[in-house]
Amino acid sequence: MALCGEESCDLYFGDVLAEWVCHDITVLDLHLQRQVDVPEGRTKDEVTAEAAQRVYSQIGRLVKLEDLTLTIYEDDNLWDNLEESCAYDLTLERGWLGELAGLKRLRRFRMNHNYWGLMGQSEVEFIDTNWLELQSITFYGYTFRYGDQLQMDHWKWLKERRPYINLVVQ
Repeated sequence: MALCGEESCDLYFGDVLAEWVCHDITVLDLHLQRQVDVPEGRTKDEVTAEAAQRVYSQIGRLVKLEDLTLTIYEDDNLWDNLEESCAYDLTLERGWLGELAGLKRLRRFRMNHNYWGLMGQSEVEFIDTNWLELQSITFYGYTFRYGDQLQMDHWKWLKERRPYINLVVQ
């Protein structure tokens, strides 16, 4: 069930079963939770992967979106088990970043530590190619624990290619 307040929306992966009806939103602040019901005969990984694909596919259909914040609720031990965290969600090889290619109007993108931890060169090249109106990326949460993203080569590459993009670590 999605629990929406004035500023953000809590969304459980397993609750995204039908296509969203509102495609005209320009600002989206999602607090995602990877909770799914696992039917007998299926694995949690399979069901979670299918649910995640539905979530990111729905987000990618929001073609008028200009401001996106993605937060995943995880426990403090998320790096102990990357398979159960969303660390791969916004990668191209094992995740669903490609589902967000339709966000051509995206100007501001905020993501917490769970997302940016495993992003690399191919992901920033995707961002550079697909999100031409992007003006800022904000990395927040646990930055003290995992280092300064701005010093990683792939983010330096993006900043060199598009010096007007504001990269912020909070």
